[in-house]
Amino acid sequence: ALYGRWAPAQTNTLSNNLGGGVSVRLGKGFAVSAAVINQAHAEVDFGGENGKFSPKDLIVAFGAGASFGEYVSVGVSARLVQQQVMADYKLSSTAITAMIQYHKDALNVAAGLANLGSGVKSENDNVSSLPSSARVAASYELPAGPGALTCALDADYYFSGKIGVSAGVAYGFKDMLFARAGYRYASAGAAFPSHLALGLGGKWKGFGLDVSYLTANAQIGNSLCLGISCRF
Repeated sequence: ALYGRWAPAQTNTLSNNLGGGVSVRLGKGFAVSAAVINQAHAEVDFGGENGKFSPKDLIVAFGAGASFGEYVSVGVSARLVQQQVMADYKLSSTAITAMIQYHKDALNVAAGLANLGSGVKSENDNVSSLPSSARVAASYELPAGPGALTCALDADYYFSGKIGVSAGVAYGFKDMLFARAGYRYASAGAAFPSHLALGLGGKWKGFGLDVSYLTANAQIGNSLCLGISCRF
């Protein structure tokens, strides 16, 4: 279950996010999952006969994953994405992502296609394409003193001709304290913009606390995120 409150100090971007998900393992090498997230934005006065309305976003997702032998696994997810812009105006689309992964010891390598779909059709039949891409990713963990250092890299080639590349490192001290840093480069107009992220985290007896700070970007810069978790 999840609850999130985004940009509480800004009326034009304020939103409340409520959602939940479940996953079930069926046998040794197969699992399925489902999730839903509802995002309610601040009330907007559209004026005239349209009046006031609180725009809403909805995501419903289903996934399945399977392992083949000891080193190879595949996963597929399908999402219904819907945005209620006004009381009588709704936009919707579906997106499918499929990935294959090779994992052995400390190495993980994955590749696939992300966010495949027909795009979003407006009321006057204009179609906006989804941020569909070919994606590759890799991570490697190596021992470093009393802890472990993880390095990760992923890249997207968007079918619109844009690219995005992300790299990050994380150091975990005795699997209790963590320091993280990452940077994403994206060409102008890419779905997710360039930005820098820094983070700290800790966990103890099942409880976890994570803090991250996003900067170096006009849209999402100066964003401070806090997460609290409990594993039992």
